[in-house]
Amino acid sequence: MRNLIAVTVAWALAVMALGADAKADWKRDRPAEELKIRDGIGNFMAKLTAGKDVTIAYIGGSITCGDASWRVKTTKWLREAYPQSKVTEVHAAIGGTDSSLGVFRYDEDVLAKSPDLVLIEFACNDSGLAVPTSRRAMEGMVRKTWRKDPTTDIAFTYVICSYMTNEYCRGVYPRAASVHEEIAENYGIPSVCFGVRVANLCRKDAIVMRAMELTPELRKESASMKFPTEGDYEGQPGPKGAKPVFSVDGVHPTPDGQQLYANCMRDAFKAFAGRHGVNHASRLGKPMFD
Repeated sequence: MRNLIAVTVAWALAVMALGADAKADWKRDRPAEELKIRDGIGNFMAKLTAGKDVTIAYIGGSITCGDASWRVKTTKWLREAYPQSKVTEVHAAIGGTDSSLGVFRYDEDVLAKSPDLVLIEFACNDSGLAVPTSRRAMEGMVRKTWRKDPTTDIAFTYVICSYMTNEYCRGVYPRAASVHEEIAENYGIPSVCFGVRVANLCRKDAIVMRAMELTPELRKESASMKFPTEGDYEGQPGPKGAKPVFSVDGVHPTPDGQQLYANCMRDAFKAFAGRHGVNHASRLGKPMFD
């Protein structure tokens, strides 16, 4: 009986804590920008441009996992753009997971590989995570990284899902990305927001965000259309109003959608080039969150 009471009390306290956790405040209507350079990734870029070996680690969810993902395309571009440097990729993404698992597997899956740059993608899966939990997990990965090696660079990446479209089309971050921006701003971490470029196409009604809502006929017509991955899109809808497809389920981009993400990352690397490296140890003062 005593054990049952203890378990019941523990469960009740956990439920109360989760309730408080979920109501935590976060900054709404934070303006969304495709690239915020902040302290940059100068340490990584200096080694890359000097022809030295570099290791880049990607941690996130299913959007970063696949063989046709922006991860694969980004690594391919880096190897082609900097052939004098050996670029090693660490694939640490696991589908369906958020930052609360990421922070606990971070030492083994990421830091053990001694990366020069870590790209963190949890802006989709953290949408269902309580705000304080997301804050602690994202900050935890940052502080783990720089306690081990303060010259390791980090960048946050923000994907877009169909349920985020309204916010991005209003020019603001959705909740998870806004919460991640708190950490990025405090620690001088660059952020690359893929959602801004996709939202620009949505405003023009130039793409289909969620093809599964279309009729089978229109889905077939739309799937055959060229996706606008470069520059401004001024194309016309195809037969019966068909438009290029960004995603079938509203979450996972098509290969063309993944290429758009990779193009955002490519343009970010070009903007990062030439900036001085930073010893991030100066950022490791008191943690933002317990």
